[in-house]
Amino acid sequence: MIQSNLIRAILFVLMIGNAQAQIVINEWSASNVNTINDNFNQKEDWIELYNTSSNPIDLQGYFLTDKPSNKTKWEFPSVTIPANGYQLVFCSKQNTVVGTFVHTSFKLTQTDYETIVLYTPSLLVMDSVTMIPALKDHSRGRTTDSAPTWSLFATPTPGAANANALTGYVPVPNFDTPIGFHNAAISVAITCSDSNAEIRYTTNGDEPTQASTLYTAPVAISATAVLRARAFSTDPAFHPSFIESGTFFINVNHALPVVSVFGEGLNDLFGGTQFSPTTGIEIYDETYTLMGTSYGEADEHGNDSWAYDQRGIDFIGRDQFGYSSGVKAQVFKQKDREHYQRLILKPAANDNYPFEGVHIYAMLIAMSYRSVAN
Repeated sequence: MIQSNLIRAILFVLMIGNAQAQIVINEWSASNVNTINDNFNQKEDWIELYNTSSNPIDLQGYFLTDKPSNKTKWEFPSVTIPANGYQLVFCSKQNTVVGTFVHTSFKLTQTDYETIVLYTPSLLVMDSVTMIPALKDHSRGRTTDSAPTWSLFATPTPGAANANALTGYVPVPNFDTPIGFHNAAISVAITCSDSNAEIRYTTNGDEPTQASTLYTAPVAISATAVLRARAFSTDPAFHPSFIESGTFFINVNHALPVVSVFGEGLNDLFGGTQFSPTTGIEIYDETYTLMGTSYGEADEHGNDSWAYDQRGIDFIGRDQFGYSSGVKAQVFKQKDREHYQRLILKPAANDNYPFEGVHIYAMLIAMSYRSVAN
């Protein structure tokens, strides 16, 4: 009798273990800008689970986290994954279930290389993956559903079969000259670790495309410019690289900290067009030391400043773009904080009313401290 009970117990444990192994993290994206809306009409981070078995599985009591040190960060309610089906989980901090829409209590931050872990009720690891940043509206997932290999997807498939996998990105180009301040004209050599890739570059702040200038020799910079470079492969399995960007100040002298804001479409923003161009930012202290950089979006800020050349700008770092979640630097010496997702360049033009020539140089104002925080 004891032996019979022991055999049944072992079979039960094996059945449970088999069910657990049949659920995998199949695809994820912290780059959702235009891919999919949730039930609140928001574009949130998402994780796709896949049930490899021919039986539905209820995940009630299981846990999902982006911090292995906090295994029970978010517990699944009664959610059933269909046989050979998918369950999409929005990482929105909403912590709710509305119909088939499931929301965790946390967001994802891909540029922190967080680890997504799915735990069983007994806190055994069912599956896990460490996030590697992806560009806007891309995802990373298993090459095909439940495959052991992982790939890049330029066209994500949330809630559907993984298809059209890419091997990855071409390696990002490198500049041989440090960005920042230089006392004379310079030549910047650009290299890529993929010797078969071609490099395209711009010097006006625009994002490089395959139609941009082909790099064949060091780029001569005799006046202040923003150099941006991207590598392209002839192999269709590789997506063009992340963009390397940097401002080179030539014979520029200031006694104050300097902020460089660059990006395609900034001229349209300054011309009054209502949109948020993709924007890079660099912050240098009064010794010309680079304090921090980020990549995100810019909006116009203020009213009266738009009567002047020096206008207010509201910068917001976007983790979804794959570069950073904000400026990681002690921007304000009076503060210990070292991460700012949102910064405002405020010219304080109201103090110039009624426009008689008094003007205050731009001030940095921190806003909305790391709203992407978990």
